[in-house]
Amino acid sequence: MAKNVVRRVLETANELVERDGGSSSSAGAGGGGGAAAAAAAKAQAATLMANWNQYAGQDLNIVLALCVALVLFATAPLAASWLANGRYRSGWVLRSGEACGDSKGSSKSGWSEKGKGDVKLEKAYTVSDRPLPLRIEPVNAIFARFRTLYNKLLLPTSPLFGLTVGQVLVCLGYEAVVLVFMFYRCLDHKTDWKRTGVISVAQLPALFLFATKNSLLTCLGKGYEKLNFLHRVAGRLCILCALLHTLFFFLNYPFDPSSTAQVTGMISTIVLCVMLVTSVSYFRKAFYQVFLVSHILGWLIFLVALDYHVSPVSRPYTFLSIAIYCLDFVTRLCKTRFGSASIVALSGGTTMVQSHRIERGWRAGQHVWLRVWKGWRGWETHPFTIANAPQEASPLNGSHKLTLLVKAAGDYTRGLNDHAKSNGSFSNGAVVKCTLEGPYGGPMYTDFAEVQAAVLFAGGSGITFAASVLEELVGLAVKGRLRTRTVTVVWSFRDVECLQWYQSMFDALLTIAREQTCLDVRLFLHVTHPPVGHSSAPSPLVSPIPFSSLRPGRPDPSALLNTVVDDVLETVRQKALPSGGGIAVGTCGPKPLVTQVRKAVAGVEGERSIKSGGIVSYSETFGW
Repeated sequence: MAKNVVRRVLETANELVERDGGSSSSAGAGGGGGAAAAAAAKAQAATLMANWNQYAGQDLNIVLALCVALVLFATAPLAASWLANGRYRSGWVLRSGEACGDSKGSSKSGWSEKGKGDVKLEKAYTVSDRPLPLRIEPVNAIFARFRTLYNKLLLPTSPLFGLTVGQVLVCLGYEAVVLVFMFYRCLDHKTDWKRTGVISVAQLPALFLFATKNSLLTCLGKGYEKLNFLHRVAGRLCILCALLHTLFFFLNYPFDPSSTAQVTGMISTIVLCVMLVTSVSYFRKAFYQVFLVSHILGWLIFLVALDYHVSPVSRPYTFLSIAIYCLDFVTRLCKTRFGSASIVALSGGTTMVQSHRIERGWRAGQHVWLRVWKGWRGWETHPFTIANAPQEASPLNGSHKLTLLVKAAGDYTRGLNDHAKSNGSFSNGAVVKCTLEGPYGGPMYTDFAEVQAAVLFAGGSGITFAASVLEELVGLAVKGRLRTRTVTVVWSFRDVECLQWYQSMFDALLTIAREQTCLDVRLFLHVTHPPVGHSSAPSPLVSPIPFSSLRPGRPDPSALLNTVVDDVLETVRQKALPSGGGIAVGTCGPKPLVTQVRKAVAGVEGERSIKSGGIVSYSETFGW
């Protein structure tokens, strides 16, 4: 209908022009009136298009805001549960411990070549002394069915960019919204070349919101890294719309170097193309710092050029985007801690980084951004998962200073490992100046302490996530504040040397769990490159950690998960419960492991999953 209205207005204008041309020799005054009417009609059509373009940009943001509000409403029960158990109080700002101890922060303060320092039990606990776990809360059948349906349909990994099916559908939904407003009362983009430009600019607030580390989207229970896929989709659509806008304009008009609007428009388009190229997955992973700098400078240049290009239209969106970024920047400054740390080279090309001051303020499974002020790479910052639980949540004695285990996998991490080797020893690590920004991410609404069973899969250095969660769960069990009955930890690593990172820590946690709590902790270790001379068959090896198993080869997530489901269903049968208390599955490691675990969760038979209370899955994947 809108297209017909515009067509009728333009046809009327053309008829008036033709009538004026045909009668100009006999009716000069009348022809002048016809030309004026034609000009007025064209002006009216242009005004209509401008208004519709403006409304399209505004309505696009309104619809996106409504979508976010709808998701917030859907996650409200999870948020309420998270607020009720009080776990929201930590995980926002890093803090020093009550007793910081040795300012040198050497590795003697709690970590050794074998991991966390030995822990001695203060007394011998009898069964009656052990704090009982909290009562199993059967999960509502509706929630259990929803979890199962979600796992079956939306959780599996799709072939597209390693995203889950659910994430792909979210991307398609975002693209559909953009397309609707792209063609809303505009079917001829060559004539209305401004529409694509308006839609490009209108996406800027969403683009910045999905990119910042600190925003209201945290209320969704997802860290910024979990929403980064939406930032990439919004960025590519923003650039695509800008390129179409440029193309349609030059199909109508030649380039005029004397026009400020056209020059700044070309600058904006070129900057966007550069950012598009540098954000390609291969380039981003191989040259991350180049990508980061080009991204920051590129958006700065783009916003300035855009203001000169079309300020009346762009300013509401650019000002809102700048406000979002400034809020994030100020929050990041507040969450940044300056200080020093000790770095120690461990076996297997791993570097331990231990803060001298920070002992509190994070939740298990969260990560921080590390910047080491050493050499020309001092301007680089990289994310690493915190390898231990905070002081207030750990059952272990000794130091609880924030510790990172950094695997040498790139120039930055290899340089850090080389510096630790050449400037320190294991007993007295090298001291470096550094900053820690965070904490961020972590399993917010996926609470491993509020389910009947927890399963933690880790690959390689992904054990930092699983070990910190285990440490926190054992600590809660000691205090009698844990609902979880069993915790299963499955760690696959390259060689046996990797066990030295966590051997004493796991030994201590398993001992505390067995002698001070009713928590059943199961530790399954899998070495992908077994010792020389050992058969590749899956026969067990001798594990250096008591009450654990060590096998060659990779684990079978499906078999392990179904065993846990069987245990939960057996408890449900014995206690005559309507359903189980649910199962939480956490994964941290390379993408193949995450894909296998998602497939295993989706593969659990539907009725068994519902009867167990449903399965919740949380994953951390290496890379960006």
